[in-house]
Amino acid sequence: MAVDDVAGGGQGQLTERIRVYAAGVAKVRRTRLIHLSLALSALVGLACAVAPTWHVLLGLRLVQGITLAGLPAVATAYLREELHADTHARAAGLYIGGTALGGMAGRLVTGWVAEAYTWRWALAAVALVGVARAVVVAVLLPKSRHFVPRPADRYGRRAVMPFGCVLTAVGPLLTLPGNLPVMVAGLAVMTAGFFCVHGVAGGWVPVRAHAGGVPAGQAASLYLFAYYAGSSVFGSLAGTAWSLGGWPAVVALASVFAGISGVLAMNLRRVPALEPAVR
Repeated sequence: MAVDDVAGGGQGQLTERIRVYAAGVAKVRRTRLIHLSLALSALVGLACAVAPTWHVLLGLRLVQGITLAGLPAVATAYLREELHADTHARAAGLYIGGTALGGMAGRLVTGWVAEAYTWRWALAAVALVGVARAVVVAVLLPKSRHFVPRPADRYGRRAVMPFGCVLTAVGPLLTLPGNLPVMVAGLAVMTAGFFCVHGVAGGWVPVRAHAGGVPAGQAASLYLFAYYAGSSVFGSLAGTAWSLGGWPAVVALASVFAGISGVLAMNLRRVPALEPAVR
């Protein structure tokens, strides 16, 4: 419960602040907000490692959620503005895949370090990685030039999203037999399908927003707000499902949500294109 409270404090504020940043993100230079978000969140992370009390730790995690929200609020909009249109889908997919890889790596690292030493060293290790990340981004990230090329996509988003939903629904079902290699394969299939959908959607939103005359940064921020809010609200149902029916109930819950997403993705095929180049 304690770990859940700490994680929830950070993610809850991340969700809320993304919504707040969405209102003003169109007026802020992308790289400035990215650098500020990474630097402040890393410093707060170091402070978390030396928090004297539980309540101070929760408060710092709340502040960390606020500071970190600037990055996802503008990242996809930055990619859309600074890269050629033919690379939008691939760049958005790489960015979202990178966030997923980083999130999983962070959990593994903290688990290993906490087991070998203490939870304080675990938080410090992740915070030091954050400091290094902030320095690398400050050195390597090109300044925002607000380059806006023609909108285009060559990967067929309307066809890829339903396919990703199918993979996401089928993957958990493969874990039911209880065979470890098959379970690992099922989780891999589910993960691939999920980030296929998330990557396509995360890259599609700012492109359609730009084509429709809506600020791309604001649209991307609102998409991420819905993403994190959904994961916070519906993700908590997995614990209830586990208590009621064990792993089969969790699998059923995940597959049902993936199926609902698939139906919604199929309905997107009926949504008219804003421009012939945006399929």
